[in-house]
Amino acid sequence: MGRRNVTLLRAFAAAENLVRDHVDEGGSLLSAPNIVTVTWSRDPNPATRNVIGDNIGASTYCNSEYGVGRATGGTANHFSSTAPPPATFSAADIDSCVSTNISNGTWPASTPNTM
Repeated sequence: MGRRNVTLLRAFAAAENLVRDHVDEGGSLLSAPNIVTVTWSRDPNPATRNVIGDNIGASTYCNSEYGVGRATGGTANHFSSTAPPPATFSAADIDSCVSTNISNGTWPASTPNTM
């Protein structure tokens, strides 16, 4: 198994650990998630993040275990900020960053299926 495949497997395993204890709170499921991958200029491996975003939605991880529809990603949904990331991010900072980049057209408009 190549180094790239090992890296991807580790990333998928990390993502699985993050949602393993998910509790269904009665909300709707995404029927056709659209994954937008955002990386920063200092990210040492943005290509890996893009591959994960592009492929996790087609995996059985999302589709069979959680009942989420097949997700799509792709190069049209890859965005890399040329600015360095802030040292820390609060939830409000993330909301502001997303809103600003959608409003100014840098990132695609949000839909009910955008992740």
